[in-house]
Amino acid sequence: MNSIALAGIIKRVYPKFDMSTFENRLKLQKIIYLIQAYGIHLGYTFSLYHYGPYCLELMKTAYYVDSFENSKEVGFDDGKIEDKFKLFLSKMAPYKNDVKWLECASTMHLFGHLYPYESKAEIIKRVKTMKPRYSENDLNKIWGEMKEWL
Repeated sequence: MNSIALAGIIKRVYPKFDMSTFENRLKLQKIIYLIQAYGIHLGYTFSLYHYGPYCLELMKTAYYVDSFENSKEVGFDDGKIEDKFKLFLSKMAPYKNDVKWLECASTMHLFGHLYPYESKAEIIKRVKTMKPRYSENDLNKIWGEMKEWL
């Protein structure tokens, strides 16, 4: 994906996005991961890093964007994908600014794909080991919210 298309998609999620903070860069990684997890393939491949799914290519592309805020929103040519993206935006609305939620949900989802035969309890245990700062109650709550629609 080129930087213009990436900026246009991010503009639809975060109208005033910029790359100036770690938190924003983390949101970028996790929201693009979750868009793809929702079934809208944007061409990025993610690996597991300390804060969950990470894609170096995505970061490089994002740094080519002159200004996310001045970018124009872009849609998808395929109406079905556009509708799916709009549904994703509505389902993600309560969580899109919650960095803890984005980090944990994307990490649990990735673990679910890396270890497809593991139970919820086993995946949550993996996440808890990787992210001890989050309680098991937090992780169970996020799991339930994520599994409702992802």
